[in-house]
Amino acid sequence: GDSDEQKCDSWVKMFTDVVSQLYQEDSSVFRKLAEEKNYSPIFFSNEKDKRGCFEISTGLFLITSNDVNSKLRILSRIFKDLEKDKSELTFKLQPLE
Repeated sequence: GDSDEQKCDSWVKMFTDVVSQLYQEDSSVFRKLAEEKNYSPIFFSNEKDKRGCFEISTGLFLITSNDVNSKLRILSRIFKDLEKDKSELTFKLQPLE
């Protein structure tokens, strides 16, 4: 299929770029996840706070100070809720020079 390869230099940048792109496709999934009591506090915030957040849209912040596994879990859940195949998201890691 078509490939939209993007380079980034950190997991946070990858996370926020992918989430932004997915949010543009279907914002309702994010609003639903943000309202889930068991899920929301780990990944979403209603206000920018000291934990490090990225504003997805007005009043909806994605917590970015979590570990890489947490970032991958939220992406997995978003892909599931959007009915996307997780294989659409692949990573190609390059060593630091």
